[in-house]
Amino acid sequence: FTPAQVVGHFVLAVTFTVLAISGFALRYPDSWWMHVLMLGDSGLAMRAEIHRATAVIFSALMLANLIHLVAWKSGRKELASLWLRVKDFVDLGINMRHAVGLSKERPRYDRYSYSEKFEYWGLWWGAVLMIVTGVAMWKVGWFLAMFPKYVLDIVALVHFYEAILAVSTIVVWHIYHMVFDPENYPMNWSWVTGRITEEDFKARHTLEYERAQAEEGEKD
Repeated sequence: FTPAQVVGHFVLAVTFTVLAISGFALRYPDSWWMHVLMLGDSGLAMRAEIHRATAVIFSALMLANLIHLVAWKSGRKELASLWLRVKDFVDLGINMRHAVGLSKERPRYDRYSYSEKFEYWGLWWGAVLMIVTGVAMWKVGWFLAMFPKYVLDIVALVHFYEAILAVSTIVVWHIYHMVFDPENYPMNWSWVTGRITEEDFKARHTLEYERAQAEEGEKD
């Protein structure tokens, strides 16, 4: 990853964490554990401001990512690598058969595996949903001028349950793969260094590795 991508991921991790804590503090304002996490009554009094300010930073980060994907040549190349293809669903089937012992074959991944692509596009799905519903609850007067109250209630429920889904996905899926996966434990440090070893490159991104080797051979 480039230095900008490493910094962007770090900002994403921080904003996501703060949004989750401050958001659940809004949902459960009197719970003892939120008093601890939000530094007592003083933090709870600022929970809405913290949540909204962090949401603005998160939204700006997603906008910057979108602009990069569309306006920069490197971004368009990255977008092409992230696009879901028929091969990804074939790889999913191959991996499932391998996981249950029906086949010794493993998928040969390119720059991103199907699980990494699913996670990336899941981030976008969740981000758009949370931003749209979040703005509706933030600008409640404007929203209620156009829609009845029960629509706002539905929006609030969607925002809340999507928050639960997003946090669960990070804890159960992302943290497991980056930290507790036996192949990565105690940590996949690429989120800090922006790099992986040549051995990991060859094993986990075989098609990209072979393409890079071929390009290097042509240069030689």
